[in-house]
Amino acid sequence: MVSAYFSIYAHQHLSAQLERAGAFRFLFGDPRSVGNVDPGGAPSKNFHIRDESGLEIAETLRQKYAAKQCEEWVKRDDVDIRTVRGEFLHGKMFHILPKDGDPAAVCGSSNFTARGLGFGRGNRELNLVADPETCEELQIWFDRVWGARRPPPSVPRARLLDAKPTTLKALQRLGENQSPEFIYFLTLHHLFREE
Repeated sequence: MVSAYFSIYAHQHLSAQLERAGAFRFLFGDPRSVGNVDPGGAPSKNFHIRDESGLEIAETLRQKYAAKQCEEWVKRDDVDIRTVRGEFLHGKMFHILPKDGDPAAVCGSSNFTARGLGFGRGNRELNLVADPETCEELQIWFDRVWGARRPPPSVPRARLLDAKPTTLKALQRLGENQSPEFIYFLTLHHLFREE
């Protein structure tokens, strides 16, 4: 997979499929984005009208659980995450190499976030399914950037960075308990950050 951003909620929506996927290689545009709960932005309202009985909270407190689930998956030996140091990798590609059958690839504008994958409101993405010949070319490009093959001149091998430790650190921070004092100061910061 190639994505500029990654969110724990995208993982949560696809966790069953990712658990069965086997080896997973992820070229990550911005490993710091894991620390943002949803890099695509917050929904415009935090509630919706359920029926005549009243309002329903749209988002429940699930960050800790989602972060812990994602952390356990990222810790697996068959999950690798790399980034290109000094450049922002903005591409988006989902490429599948099944054990039996033809490869498949989707390229376009969908990041690995809940909104980018269509699980939230607010994004309209444009994606294309690649034909078999293009799938092969995409695999060659990915392997070159990843470092499995001789990299193209624009991406020297030395510029690749293992992003798994950074990702795990951000996931651990999202999943740990915070002191009431920290939550209080964080709330003040968000309320008055402009002042």
